[in-house]
Amino acid sequence: EMVETLSRGVQNNLDVDGIVLEAGSLKLTHHALLEEYYAAVFRAFFSLTDPPPREGKQAGRETMFSLMSILKVWKPVIAKFAKATDDQKLMLDGLATCCRRHPASLSLLDYTLNLLYDWELVDEDAALDWEDELRQSAIPEDVKTLECATNFLTFLKEADEESDE
Repeated sequence: EMVETLSRGVQNNLDVDGIVLEAGSLKLTHHALLEEYYAAVFRAFFSLTDPPPREGKQAGRETMFSLMSILKVWKPVIAKFAKATDDQKLMLDGLATCCRRHPASLSLLDYTLNLLYDWELVDEDAALDWEDELRQSAIPEDVKTLECATNFLTFLKEADEESDE
């Protein structure tokens, strides 16, 4: 239902605030966990990219530009429940869940993480804590997720080292 709501909002160019309210209501009505809310949100946005991501292929410039254009307008849906660091980690868990369920989305993971960080929807502590939790899980899908997020996570660590100097 969340995917349908967000798809309708994007495709029909509906009022963002109205869709944010509707999405929040859906989460509460269905007693959805925050991770599941974000898995559905990212699934909706990834499925609306043109061209869509393809499993086993690197996302092209057009797909990434399409995703950025969608997220730029609709980021209030992402920001709705992601104020605290723990909530941001749940957002990242939802993103990872989306990628596990829809492997073609993995090609957009690193780029999406960069956008979330650049737009201050995810802070450094949340991202690095999320990485630590995935590394400790030893689940093969989590290893794959971390491999696809390598560039972003390396960037964060290098930036952190530079700020320490």
